[in-house]
Amino acid sequence: MIEDKTIPGDLLDAALQSSGADRQKVLQTPPRGGAVFLIKYADGLLVPVLMLSPLTRAISVALKLPGNEVLASRAEERPEPRYPHFAYLLKGIEQMVHTGRPAYPVQRTLLAAGVLDRLLRSRQANGQKIETPELQIAYRPVDYPHAPHIDLGRTW
Repeated sequence: MIEDKTIPGDLLDAALQSSGADRQKVLQTPPRGGAVFLIKYADGLLVPVLMLSPLTRAISVALKLPGNEVLASRAEERPEPRYPHFAYLLKGIEQMVHTGRPAYPVQRTLLAAGVLDRLLRSRQANGQKIETPELQIAYRPVDYPHAPHIDLGRTW
């Protein structure tokens, strides 16, 4: 599917539903400035990422788990209170400065920034597939307690 740049219908529907976007509206009038990315992990996991501003104020993602269960989620982008999609990251940095321990593994930041960089480079190259062997990094995920359950007004 990544080879022909298509998203399986069940993943598309799940991602659109998680962000509150209407499928027919998106397909009939794709948003200007929006983007759709397909990420294929080394283990074969295919993940579409939808950035459909202004039709939605969230970035949505969907994936198929072993056993064909579809899982979808979204990351909201909103200015109030205090641009929380950045503020939660800042709170993690603030915690690290005060405690001397990172809030989550640095590998997570490397993977997220690396994937984002390659997606934007691919978009600039008219959707050209970009291999990322340098991003084959393993790490053990941890519970990230900040988003969205932290008081953004709290100071350490």
